[in-house]
Amino acid sequence: MPSPTPPPPAGRSLVSRAREDLSEPEVRTLLGQLPAILYISEVGVEGRWLYVSAGARAILGFSPAEWIDDPGLWARQMHPDDRARMFAREESLVEPSMPDEYRLRHRDGRTVWVRDEAALATDAEGRLRWHGVISDITDRKLAEAELERRADVIRYQAVHDPLTSLPNRALFQDRLVQALARSGAQVAVVLLDIDNFKLVNDSLGHSAGDELLMQIAPRLQTALRPDDTIARLGGDEFVVLLHEIPDERSAARVAERIVAAFELPFELSAGEHFAKASLGIAIAGAEGSEPASLIRDADAAMYHAKARGRARFEIFDRAMRARTVERLSVENDLRRALSRQELHVVYQPIVSLRDSSIVSVEALLRWEHPTRGLLLPLDFISVAEESGLIEPIGRFVLDSACSQAACWHALRPDSRPLGISVNLSVRQLTQRNFQMTVATALAGSRIEPSSLCLEITESVLLEESQGVADTIRQLSRLGVRFVLDDFGTGYSSLAYLAGLPIDGLKVDQSFVRSLGTDDRSTAITTAIVRMAQALSLEVIAEGVEAAHQLRALRVLRCELGQGYLFHRPLAAEAVTELLLAEDGAGGTLRGDGAWTGSD
Repeated sequence: MPSPTPPPPAGRSLVSRAREDLSEPEVRTLLGQLPAILYISEVGVEGRWLYVSAGARAILGFSPAEWIDDPGLWARQMHPDDRARMFAREESLVEPSMPDEYRLRHRDGRTVWVRDEAALATDAEGRLRWHGVISDITDRKLAEAELERRADVIRYQAVHDPLTSLPNRALFQDRLVQALARSGAQVAVVLLDIDNFKLVNDSLGHSAGDELLMQIAPRLQTALRPDDTIARLGGDEFVVLLHEIPDERSAARVAERIVAAFELPFELSAGEHFAKASLGIAIAGAEGSEPASLIRDADAAMYHAKARGRARFEIFDRAMRARTVERLSVENDLRRALSRQELHVVYQPIVSLRDSSIVSVEALLRWEHPTRGLLLPLDFISVAEESGLIEPIGRFVLDSACSQAACWHALRPDSRPLGISVNLSVRQLTQRNFQMTVATALAGSRIEPSSLCLEITESVLLEESQGVADTIRQLSRLGVRFVLDDFGTGYSSLAYLAGLPIDGLKVDQSFVRSLGTDDRSTAITTAIVRMAQALSLEVIAEGVEAAHQLRALRVLRCELGQGYLFHRPLAAEAVTELLLAEDGAGGTLRGDGAWTGSD
């Protein structure tokens, strides 16, 4: 077994050590094949290069002779950002504790990252020399840079909304915490929700909704101060952090600018669209506020703004908290109401004022709440619309009404088919599949489309005129009838009556109630009835409760009436009894205008 080779004496160069065991040709071949630059150099920035291996040409494009003949070449090829650090190493004469990584310029101008592993050594004459190896680590550095770039992207995406590039909820809450921690700094939170945004998705498609959100973001920025933060919480909700707000009025001025920013239309691919927003403001109290409570309070104020007409702002007060808790409770209970069969439909007859017959019935929703008792739509329908529950609830009412109408038709096959009226909200009409929903209800019940009357309000036409108009026309072609409810209380143009297939009008009960006692109401009711007659539209007076109202309507030759004077909303079984009794005996209108019959 060969004995181990004794270590070479200290101070001997790498090359000289190798030559003890290898021939000169073998050393040159070995050094020439190494993918690195082996070197020996004097200490100092301008120190001479005593030896440079052939790897210098492959890595940096310079021959070993060029490096040896030009002592300043290394310094000139050094990247400007690395020179101070590397030159200091040369002058300090302190052996580095770890390899250096820096950049050199290749002969062709590109940048090469290198790793320089060097050690101080003493030659035979006692002079200090650098003995080192320079390796090309460009590929590794590029890979590290790409990983860092991806990490930066991931970090950015973690705290920014991917659609609008605004800060997301996490980043906003972090900035809010920092703002509240600053001593003496008063801040406000403004929560913003786009009014009827779901209608954009339902009628124009989700791509149009995304396009609208992307356009809203920069428009909101223009309404804010430079130091304010705007973030997207999700969906159509945005939130703004206002720094250094001295009082409510200062916050209100910012909110006014935000509301005004929505006055101009948004240019979407699908066409011009007007959007509005409701805002809620919560201001941090002098005693300090928690981030979660500020956002919650701003949310409560925002819902109050929606309840008061939308496209406005409200500043939080304590009373709003109670209303918000109540609304949340109603929403939670409403989500379970359908599965628990707490919702049911009652029917109020619509009668002919000429021959006393029941012409149709209106389907009305009721909620038998387990603890609150019987609730009317006024108590919960706005919550259903805001939460999106109006769609499944609307389908339930439509299916129930059509099925019940089919039962009445089967019970009275020789009588004129009984009409069935169902109220619709704007959210239902702008569902992308609403025509299919109606067609399915008709097919399932097998009633004639002309037996179904859909009641809409003027405000529905005003809020989303084009999408609603298209839906009305499509359903009208199926044979479904349409009636404008609460006519005279809205702000829509009478052009709708000429441009849309509207079959009838309902005179609002506020006018009917004052018939014969208030000249203005009487004049308005007279004008509505005569206009409808001129347009060959059916007229229904709702809210008829007194005999003098009935007499006045008969004088006007109003065709149909609905109200407590005739019948209250009834269960389906009670309406069945009325219909059967009418087929046998019927009710009558006495000469004095009083109603007699089965109430």
